[in-house]
Amino acid sequence: MEWVARRGNGWKFGPLGRGYFTVNESTFSQFDLASFQTGAFAAREALVEEQQWISRLHYLYSIDLFGGESTGDRHLVTTSLTKIDSAANVTYCYASIASTQFVDDGTDPSVTSLDGTTYSAGVSRLFLTSNYRLPIWSLGLDWELADVEGADFLYHSLRAHGDTTMTLATRLSLRTSCGLGFRLYPDFTGPVERDELTYRLAAQLQYQINPYASLSLVTNYDRFVSDNQEFDVHRFTAGIISTLQY
Repeated sequence: MEWVARRGNGWKFGPLGRGYFTVNESTFSQFDLASFQTGAFAAREALVEEQQWISRLHYLYSIDLFGGESTGDRHLVTTSLTKIDSAANVTYCYASIASTQFVDDGTDPSVTSLDGTTYSAGVSRLFLTSNYRLPIWSLGLDWELADVEGADFLYHSLRAHGDTTMTLATRLSLRTSCGLGFRLYPDFTGPVERDELTYRLAAQLQYQINPYASLSLVTNYDRFVSDNQEFDVHRFTAGIISTLQY
């Protein structure tokens, strides 16, 4: 949720709040995850030579829970710039820095600690088409550095991604996306390298109830391919997303 507390000539700012959680079957409740976030944002819009530019800065403080117990907290600052050209194509750039402090640093913090700073940056390009059935598609590239204290968790990553939105009916659309990336763990201390090839496939079937509300079925499949079998992982999630926007 975001609330515009003050609005001026092309600018606005106010508080915001976010929350994420998972609820598992009762026998696996110790794996429930939650993140509660609060902060503030400021944004400014300008029209330059028939191009709309939107700059935004926001700060978030979050508390993370695992199995109902606090695992740590995080401070996050993100700045972004969006350009919308005369054809309504969108270019989005962002950069962020996050500082995280975990309650448990493990048996050997120099190897197992996740405390530290994460730097991220990326760019995406969204294209509009004249095709009613395939009106939107996009491409993007993201970079990330997890500069944490634990040698086994410090990594560099680069990921490319894309998605398409297809119109199935007047109020029904299907969004599909995919991503491919690589994570490099230069200081990993184990006998087998942890470097990972990562990819994701996702789909979202959305029904637009009215101009303000929608309901979606979502699925995601993530794959982490590594020579180290401890980190060679498949992950599949599915769920329902409801959206209200005013």
